[in-house]
Amino acid sequence: MGARIRSAVVLGVLACSAVGAANAAAQSGRGNVSASTLGLSVESWHIEDDVALTMIALHTGRIVDRGTGVDFTVAAWPEGLIEGGLLLVSDLGLGIGVVRDDASASIRAGFSGLVAVGAEAGTLLPGVHAGITAVIPSSVPVGLRLDGVFRAFRVGHSAGFLGMEFVPTFSIGFGVTRVSRS
Repeated sequence: MGARIRSAVVLGVLACSAVGAANAAAQSGRGNVSASTLGLSVESWHIEDDVALTMIALHTGRIVDRGTGVDFTVAAWPEGLIEGGLLLVSDLGLGIGVVRDDASASIRAGFSGLVAVGAEAGTLLPGVHAGITAVIPSSVPVGLRLDGVFRAFRVGHSAGFLGMEFVPTFSIGFGVTRVSRS
């Protein structure tokens, strides 16, 4: 089973590389239109059916018109800091975007990590995510950012990827972001 997963990952990387190269070639004739973002948002997290958290997130990234951009997010749970603990989540992903004068959007996917530290113990959970981001600029270089992200974090210690147990989460974010276009 492991060989099939490795083959699927290699094929996925090759496909993404080919799409990126084709997009770069298509953009070379018309210029590289992109929107860089840096901002804060408040995210409502839903973990399974009975847990909901409010997280504060810092986002940075680049949305490239009909191209591949990068998105990085770090989110913290403020109530945990007040209670003497730490809960951080980070996402690093690639996205395929559309940039227009009145809005930009990106569909993205990548890897996630969850770090939880309390008074007596800590844990690190690797994961994956997929989501969509929309950025609506205004007349000043600050715009509105909307995010919807599905994440799944690995729990347990199974040796095989398909045998691992994942905890799904979903978050919806709303915030402001600084937008610059090139």
